[in-house]
Formats: sequence, structure tokens, C-alpha cells
Amino acid sequence: MKQEIPPVMLPAYIVPCSQYAVWCSYCGCLHFHGALPGGRIAHCQIAGSPYKRDFPEYYLVPTGKPLPDGAMKLHKQGMTKVRRHWRLKHYKPYVPLPVPEWGRPLYQRDYCEGLMVTWAHEQGLTPEEVEDTKRYFHRSWDEFAARWKGTKEART
Repeated sequence: MKQEIPPVMLPAYIVPCSQYAVWCSYCGCLHFHGALPGGRIAHCQIAGSPYKRDFPEYYLVPTGKPLPDGAMKLHKQGMTKVRRHWRLKHYKPYVPLPVPEWGRPLYQRDYCEGLMVTWAHEQGLTPEEVEDTKRYFHRSWDEFAARWKGTKEART
């Protein structure tokens, strides 16, 4: 059975200053967090964003890669668009920049688990700690999926 997961498993890219960056599909900007995988409160700045309204958290899945070329340029364009939206006090819905290929949410549980295990090995974790990382990831995936299902049912 394929388990449905919300768009909250986000590929995290390495940026300077020991941080991760993820692309937010709702505001069309990067969000920056500490460089550890796991759940984070969304920094989404758009009123009406599902991250503010229904699902305030997402999960950082480390890719082990630096932020792709051109990502900061897209981020600056997105922030300019967000600021313009705020200043003009638009009452119509905000339309973010398109999600770049590298910023799309991750939906394959096995792929995400593989990234987590790779991250754990790169950190020099013991086999027991790698297993703990996998268990934590599985528990998080299941919790996110259950919360997403509850949110969807509440809206119908």
C-alpha cells in the first residue's frame, strides 16, 4: 500500500555558516535552518500558506549537496516578490515562483530513508546510531502522514 505523505519532506542543501536551505513552494523562497535533519517549523511568510494554516512543520532530508547554482538568485527574486506583495497589501492570492526541479518535495519513503542513512554514515555515526536515525525517520514519516490525513479529512 502506498502511503500518502504531504509535501513536507523537503530536500535540504548545504549552505555556508553550517546551515541547510530548503525551497518553499508556497512563498517561492528559500528557508534556512540549522544543519541537522529532522522536523522544523516553517518560516513561510505568506498568509494562507498551508504551512501557516494547516501544517506548520516540515522535515529536512539532507541531500549532502551544496545549494544548486542559481538558487540564491531565485531566492532573491522570490523575496522581492513577497515584499512587493506585502507593501501593496494585495488581497488577492499570492502566486509564488515555480518550484525548481531541485526544490521539489520528496515523496518516496525509501529514497528519503537512503538519504538519511547516507547522512548518518557521513557524520560517522555508529551502526546503532544509524539504526536510531532510521527509526526516528520512520516514526516522523508516519506521524506526518497521519497528521496530513487528519488535515485532509477535516477539510472535507
